[in-house]
Amino acid sequence: PSITAILADNQTTLANWASNQGATINIGNVNTVSRNTLTDALALLLENKQIRMTMSLKAKKLIDGRGPDRIAQVMLDTIRHSG
Repeated sequence: PSITAILADNQTTLANWASNQGATINIGNVNTVSRNTLTDALALLLENKQIRMTMSLKAKKLIDGRGPDRIAQVMLDTIRHSG
């Protein structure tokens, strides 16, 4: 479970997508978010175990944890084919 604050415009699409998938709570742009919005999001996560569990399961479905392996494989393939 997470709370996402957008720091730059290029993060908006991904933050909205992850929020729509139920993997995070998107509180919007960090420069314009209100204190109430942040505290409400924190309270929701702290007070509701079911929401935390659901968000965790949804996030796990979005990320397979194999990203570093894929990057290493691309690097090895590049090295092998550059010689």
